[in-house]
Amino acid sequence: MSRTTSCTVMEREQMENILRRLKWAGFSSHRISVLFPHRGAEQEVIQEKQGNLSEGVGAGMSIGGVIGGIIGWLAGIGIFAIPGMGAFVAAGPLMAALSGTAIGAACGGLSGILMGFGLPEYEVKIYENKLKEGWTLISVQTEDEETEKRELIRQIFKTANASDVSDIKFVFKEHVMRKPQKQKEPRMKKCSEVMTKIPRCCFPGESIEQVAQVMKMEDVGSLPVLESTESHQLIGIVTDRDIALKVAAEGADPSQVKVYEIMTPNPVVCHEEDDIQVALEAMAQHQIRRIPVVDDAHCIVGIIAQGDMAMRVHEPEKTAELLREISKPHGTEKSF
Repeated sequence: MSRTTSCTVMEREQMENILRRLKWAGFSSHRISVLFPHRGAEQEVIQEKQGNLSEGVGAGMSIGGVIGGIIGWLAGIGIFAIPGMGAFVAAGPLMAALSGTAIGAACGGLSGILMGFGLPEYEVKIYENKLKEGWTLISVQTEDEETEKRELIRQIFKTANASDVSDIKFVFKEHVMRKPQKQKEPRMKKCSEVMTKIPRCCFPGESIEQVAQVMKMEDVGSLPVLESTESHQLIGIVTDRDIALKVAAEGADPSQVKVYEIMTPNPVVCHEEDDIQVALEAMAQHQIRRIPVVDDAHCIVGIIAQGDMAMRVHEPEKTAELLREISKPHGTEKSF
């Protein structure tokens, strides 16, 4: 984890003195950041389209000598504008962090920049007021174990009569600087998250009388039909509508009619990893009120009913549309 040791100075000579001493002490320019107001430079910022200037001494010379001398030694010098506050000059890791997130308009304002740079809120207020008054913020990054270097930095700051010296852990909070992003739509649920797991099933050789008793006991309107107790592969579905139309209406004896005689073979299904939208569309298209959920081996793992959609899918528009589609009059309407 990196740390940053910071201070503020009022005079240009103080800033240059600190930067020279840091350079002579062997500190890399890539570890040193500065931030200060670029007075009278708003027109230049507009002419530059509020863009990032070139790195190095050339950049310092390109804005009329305002940035020059020892400051040109720093990495990644640039200027940016904060609406209502004018132009600021930044260099070093701070400028590198700003590029690509807030060049031309610091969306979080000056306080957003400072908080994004890892400064605690109570220090942000101090530095923000100082920067508005024309002071310069200087910071140097070190690693946690480089305690001797941090002591040297503080000594350099003290020698230059710097103010507001602090030492904190550094984590650039990039999200503070970014423009507001369009909120991502919530992830669509999978069928496995909505289904009723391990539904009650039946087998082809069972009687309709047995199936009807199970439906009554479980308070369900359909039962998936499995090939056998060993495979659990789905081969059909039998519904209360099948029983009413194919057994009761025909005057057949439910104790003598077998499931395979009236079941719907190869029913419409969805897979456990399908988005719930797949199940919604299939139920609406085929006008069915329940849809089995299978795995890759076509074994039953669950079932989705209208009630599951209404209770577990927080998308009222889709649920309402499903109910409308299922309820449309249709000559071959199914009840499963």
